[in-house]
Amino acid sequence: MPRAKLPQRLDPRAIEREVELTKVRLRKKLPRSWDAIAHCLGRHPAYLDAPTDSGLTVKDVLLHFLAVHMTAERQDRVTLGSTLVWLRRVRRLLEPHIASRRVRPRGLRVRQKLVADFLDSRVWLAQITHEALRPTADAFGSALRAGGVTAIAEAARQLDRAAEHHAALLRQWQERAPIAPGVAARKVEAPQEHIMELCGRLRLVWNYCAHESVRARAKRRLFVISVLEAAGIKHPGANDYQTLDRWIETEIAPPDPT
Repeated sequence: MPRAKLPQRLDPRAIEREVELTKVRLRKKLPRSWDAIAHCLGRHPAYLDAPTDSGLTVKDVLLHFLAVHMTAERQDRVTLGSTLVWLRRVRRLLEPHIASRRVRPRGLRVRQKLVADFLDSRVWLAQITHEALRPTADAFGSALRAGGVTAIAEAARQLDRAAEHHAALLRQWQERAPIAPGVAARKVEAPQEHIMELCGRLRLVWNYCAHESVRARAKRRLFVISVLEAAGIKHPGANDYQTLDRWIETEIAPPDPT
């Protein structure tokens, strides 16, 4: 199954999990739209449930393409700026521990959740943030569980220093200055790249599935619009057919054999 060109800011395992969760949500959302989508293809609704040569149904393919697109769109919100805001919150929460002040039970639960976020790749932060701060966050979590004001204060200072250093690197990266060795270059993508790729993939579905009686540009456009609207994805639609047709003609690279 082809994948969209997802940016490399996040743990790939988190991306795959989010794609699967999005499929579940789409399955609940789309039942009323399948008949209209099948009609645009000139097919009976049962056609969408019939296995193709790959063993997948047309519904499976459409759900996968839509889920990958919606995941990629959400992932673009994981920016360096949002990660820096999160790091500032981390450092504020560490201040009482660094000062060896006692924290109420509710505050301790907040900090335990903070440590869990560092250790959980499903939390959508920049992947390099997880990798850089996971060891010191784990040590801080162990100190919280063990108790002892002095040990907690020392672990909090180490995590604070690591967060401060990492935030400085991210700000440097924001300014496009050289970053630490071994960190991949930031990938910049046009805002509409994901929907263009989705439209191109829907063209491939159309080419494979549409009945001969409906093979016209206007019918193909209607099929793409029906799929996008069923998933609640914004598109130019009737306001700009030329742009939508250009998106539908987007060239799609073959899947990576690896």
